Amino acid sequence: MEDVFEFLFGASGRISRAKYWRSNLLFTVAGLMAAVILASFALTIWGFVEIGCLRGTAGSNTYGPDPLLRARHAG
Repeated sequence: MEDVFEFLFGASGRISRAKYWRSNLLFTVAGLMAAVILASFALTIWGFVEIGCLRGTAGSNTYGPDPLLRARHAG
């Protein structure tokens, strides 16, 4: 762990081209993985709100009568 910390934050001079590209590739892959994870959480939240919280079409549609309309008339 000290080696990684020294590589990222140390002031020991220049690094080779191989180390530069390896770290660049590592940070790019880590960033892409973080973006995918964050996007999937955002899509999950959006799906929950869209399906579970928002009201659907009022009245009958191709899938049948409005269940909320029946509940209002029964109660």
